Amino acid sequence: MGYYIKSTISWCKSASLPEPQKSRVSRNIEYIIHLTKTRAPFFDKEQFRLLDPKLGGKQPLEPDKLSDFWYLPTSSGRDGHGAQFPIELPSRCIALTTKEGDVILDPFIGSGTAAQAALLLNRKYIGFDISQEYIDIARNRLEGKIEESNSI
Repeated sequence: MGYYIKSTISWCKSASLPEPQKSRVSRNIEYIIHLTKTRAPFFDKEQFRLLDPKLGGKQPLEPDKLSDFWYLPTSSGRDGHGAQFPIELPSRCIALTTKEGDVILDPFIGSGTAAQAALLLNRKYIGFDISQEYIDIARNRLEGKIEESNSI
């Protein structure tokens, strides 16, 4: 497809959805695949240390070295989307791989978390979704009509 796989990251969540426990272990990890169009993309590893923890900077359980295991919190999903990411997740990805003023594309805008992260990090965003309900939720959130529980 023309992409390079730069890394596969394990997001170690602090909580997971309830699921049957009699036949398997609980799944507290999701995967992030860092794909690029070039062999040597922009990557600002120092952002891991410089970024506020509320925006995806180094978390208390994480070592000083940025690795492929990210210990980020989970989201409550209270903004009307059951699979909502915590702001720390897209913020970290955006800060590590883009520069201020860059445009962030979110083809599944959901509740608008990646768009909010882009704005907080001085990036522009383009977001769309097949669900008008999610587009409305994201629009309201980005216009400040939905109060964030962990405001930054």
